[in-house]
Amino acid sequence: MSSSGGALPLRVSYVLDFLPTYVVREAAEVIAAGLAIDIHLPVSGMTDGLWERVMEGTELLESGVVRRDVRKDWCTASACGMLLQAMPSAVRNFAVHPVRFSRGALHSLRHGTFRYFLAGAELAARLRGTGTSLVHSHFARDAAHMAFHAAALLGVPFTLTTHATDIFSPEQPDRVKALLSAADGIHTISAFNREYMADRYGAGLRARTTVSVLGLDPSALPPRAVATHGEIPSFVCTASGLVPKKGVETLLEACRILLDRGIRFTCTVLGSDAGGERLDHLRKAAAETGLAGTVTFAGLRSSAETLQRVSGCTVFVLPSVRAPSNDMDGIPVSLMESMAMGVPSISTRLSGIPELIEDGVSGILVEPGNPAELAAAMESLLADSSLAARLGSAGREKVLSCFSIDRYARDLISFWRGILAPKGEVHP
Repeated sequence: MSSSGGALPLRVSYVLDFLPTYVVREAAEVIAAGLAIDIHLPVSGMTDGLWERVMEGTELLESGVVRRDVRKDWCTASACGMLLQAMPSAVRNFAVHPVRFSRGALHSLRHGTFRYFLAGAELAARLRGTGTSLVHSHFARDAAHMAFHAAALLGVPFTLTTHATDIFSPEQPDRVKALLSAADGIHTISAFNREYMADRYGAGLRARTTVSVLGLDPSALPPRAVATHGEIPSFVCTASGLVPKKGVETLLEACRILLDRGIRFTCTVLGSDAGGERLDHLRKAAAETGLAGTVTFAGLRSSAETLQRVSGCTVFVLPSVRAPSNDMDGIPVSLMESMAMGVPSISTRLSGIPELIEDGVSGILVEPGNPAELAAAMESLLADSSLAARLGSAGREKVLSCFSIDRYARDLISFWRGILAPKGEVHP
C-alpha cells in the first residue's frame, strides 16, 4: 500500500501484552504504507525464540522493526519494588516536565494504576527523543495502561484498539472505563463493540470510537481443498484456548443429535488450554455421549496446519456463546479465514459476528447455545451441496470485499491521521 495518499504520522510505538498474528499483519501493512513503528512487549510474554518464530518470513521482520522489551516484572512486582526500580526514569521524567509527571501520578493513584504509571515512566524515558508521535495499544489491558501513561508523559496522543474479552469481561471494569475515557481515540473491531462500550462505560465514547473490522490477506491462505467422491463429510471447529465462549459443549450436543439421526460425518476440534484440563474434560464428555471416533480433539496445532485442515473440511463451525463471565467473541479471525477460503461457515447471532456473516447469504447463523438449531444448520449443508457451495462462494466474496488487510490498514492510518492533525503532528 502506498503512502502517497497524504500525510502520515512519522512513528507509532505499539505497546502490547502479547503479539497476535493479526497484529503482525497489521504492523506489516502499516510499515508498507510508509510509517515507522516500534513494538514493546514484556520479556515474560515474548522470549527471543518465540519472537523469531512468530516473525519468521514476515514483511515485518524483513523491515527491521525495532523490538524492545519492557521490564519483565512491570505487572507483577510490588508497587514499592517498582518504585525503587523505576526511580531513575521517574526522576528524568519529572525533570523534563514536572506538570505532566504530577498529573499522571495523581491520575494513577486515583484509579489504582500506579505500577503502570511507573512502568510508563520507564518507557517514556526510552522513547523520548526517538520521534514517537503516537502510542498505540491493542486490548484494554495491562499494557494499555502503561502505554497511556507513557504517552501522557511524552505529550503525544494515546490510542487503543478494543477487541472482546478486554471490554466484555475485564477484571477491573472501573479501570477500563477510566482508560477509555482518557484515550485520545478509540478504535474497535465492530459496530457492536462501539455500542457496547457506550452502554457500559459511558455514552460519550460512542462519538469518540472509530469502527474498522480486522482484515486478512487471502493470498496467504491455502486454496480450498476439493473433497473426493465418497469421502465422509467433515466439520472443523477452531476453539482457541478451548474457552467456554467458543461453545464446544453446544457443538458436542449438536453432533450427538446428528448421530442419532443416522448421519455419517466427522468433526475435529482444534485448540487446547494451557494446562490441558479443559481438553481432557471435553474429550471425556465426547466419549461419554457416544461421540468417540466421530468427534476428535486434535489439540493445539500450528497456524499452517490449522488452516490446511479448515481448507479441506466440508463445513466450518464456530458456535460462539456468551460465557458465564460475560466473555464472548468479537468478530473471530478464524471465521474470516474459513470464509476467505470458500468454506461454508456456521456461527451464531452474537456480538459482531452478524457483521461478518449475513444469515442465509454468506453463511448460516443460529441462536447461541441452541444445539438443535445448530444441528439443523449442519445437516442442511450436508444435505444440499449447491447451498453449501453458494454460501461458501458468497462468504469468500464478503471477506475479499470488506475484510482485506490493506483496507483495514488504511482505516487505521486514517484514524491516527485524524487524531494527529489537530496537533500538527502529521508528516508527508
